[in-house]
Amino acid sequence: MRNDESRGAASIADRVALATRVVALATTSFALACATSWDPSFSARYDALLEPIGKHRLRDTTPYLYAKPGHLTFFLCRFSTENPITVALPADATAKEQEILGSVLHAWEEAGLGVRFQRVRGREAAVTLRFVDGAARGPAGVASGNTIADCRVDLAASDFAAGGAVVAELVSSRVSLSRRTPPDFRNQDRALSPEEIAGIALHEMGHALGFSGHTKGGATVMRREPGEITRVGRRVLAGEPFADSTLEALYALPSGVVVRRVEVPTLRTKVAERADRLAERFALDGPFVRSGDLQARIFWRTVRQSEYGIQVVNLQETLRHPERVAFVPESRMQAALVRELD
Repeated sequence: MRNDESRGAASIADRVALATRVVALATTSFALACATSWDPSFSARYDALLEPIGKHRLRDTTPYLYAKPGHLTFFLCRFSTENPITVALPADATAKEQEILGSVLHAWEEAGLGVRFQRVRGREAAVTLRFVDGAARGPAGVASGNTIADCRVDLAASDFAAGGAVVAELVSSRVSLSRRTPPDFRNQDRALSPEEIAGIALHEMGHALGFSGHTKGGATVMRREPGEITRVGRRVLAGEPFADSTLEALYALPSGVVVRRVEVPTLRTKVAERADRLAERFALDGPFVRSGDLQARIFWRTVRQSEYGIQVVNLQETLRHPERVAFVPESRMQAALVRELD
């Protein structure tokens, strides 16, 4: 009986040890996969700026990218803090909703980023917030919030050669907020509480300020975890101090800071090269870049604000294996490229 128990205990111990090794291996592989878009020299160049902040999850962000013939440049982008960021609140916001959003803006102003907000009306604001009927829609499907943040790249001032700097800055962000939860499996929804709206707005404003994608954990409102986001919203509405080391780390670095440059086959960047050349030929405004969990985009605008863009095929695969990058022109850009060939 004792031998059976010993064998059983040993068997359990072996299984636990094996499971632990598997989890450790999976965790290591996942961490490596997440870190592949960052150059090993990044720490040596910028740890002195980030060390006073302490623990943060800046490396979980999805960097913006730009393509030049034969190479990709991955970089971070944020708003300038030299002047207040103009913000337009939803025109249909109730007095209570305005109070909630005001608390959210104040919380970010006090979070150590150095940002200040100036409330304005109309579409000229750098950040616009709006409430949507039903759920907010984004690349990942329906949610309680969605944000589109556009970063402008100054090609004339940027140096995309090895070691050169990228001059880039966020110029506009559009935040969509829902007043109700997305429908559940019974196709039922409910009104969001003030604490939930505050937490969602804090999260989406983090995206609006330049953090693309979501963190895999950590003490940050940029986690994709509704319960934690709601708890943060509750604390902000109660007037408690708010801090977010992950966004603080982003704003401790210069906008446009390069996190990785990768040489790729020139055939892989041919579409981007042609788009770049066409935009220059017709003096289009831009380029602008967007990035998120699933999509990355490079685009230009006409004087009438029509957009001509290209998208990265399978962004997550590109982050892991940049040498496999593939660009596809959007319909308007595709038509323009065809006309150019003709």
